[in-house]
Amino acid sequence: MDTLKRYSGVTLIEVLLVLAIGALVLTLALQQYDVYSRQSSLQQVKRNAEQLLIAASQYYRGNCMNIGVFPVSSAKFNISIQQLINKGFLTAWAPDNPLVDGGAQEKGYFVQFIQKNPATMNVSACWNFTGIEGDNSCQPQVAPKQQQLPQPLINNPSTVIFWIVHVAVKIADSQKDKVSAYAQIVGADCTSDSADKCNSSADQGTYLIWERLPSFSSPEMSSTLWQTMPLLKQFNMQYTHDLVYELETVPTNYVGSQYYLCGG
Repeated sequence: MDTLKRYSGVTLIEVLLVLAIGALVLTLALQQYDVYSRQSSLQQVKRNAEQLLIAASQYYRGNCMNIGVFPVSSAKFNISIQQLINKGFLTAWAPDNPLVDGGAQEKGYFVQFIQKNPATMNVSACWNFTGIEGDNSCQPQVAPKQQQLPQPLINNPSTVIFWIVHVAVKIADSQKDKVSAYAQIVGADCTSDSADKCNSSADQGTYLIWERLPSFSSPEMSSTLWQTMPLLKQFNMQYTHDLVYELETVPTNYVGSQYYLCGG
């Protein structure tokens, strides 16, 4: 009888030990699953952002010659994801993600085109009335050379406008304390408290922001269409105003702020 009790006690201890080990293994497994699940969700956020950058870049290529779509007077404008889908620029879209605020507009994903502040470069020139070939000096001279000091070439110089593809992803409120860490993992340009701005100095907010030029929307972008881009550039330069035309146009016929599109 004593032997039976002793064996029964040992069996109970073994059972408790097995249960404790099983609970520990289960806890570690759940923690590991949570890590893998979070990493997978972050990679999906990154892929979705890349998809939107590429789709918006293709939308730009398809519409940038139309000033009605990209108006000069507009500093920025939104484009809906459904519009990108309807136009065929975005396919296989899967926005649902536990880290993204699915209750927000567009299920937490926003696409904008933002016009960067244009920079104006003044070009100066001088006139040579000496009649001496090769005398290209712009230094002031006394009569009868009548050379002029450098003067602005035109009164209303051209303005080159750059459009930036701007993608914002709203992270769920339950994850807002991890937004800065997520931004580093997915390669976002910055975090923000608003979907329509990117402040690289901000370290808080619930939005992850990506900004790219349409010509370089994604480092993973690959397409045979890029082989035709040099020909497309040449066509645009031949059938739109090139730099030589702009410089030779006299100020009286100059339109003022010339709008450059698609490299034309």
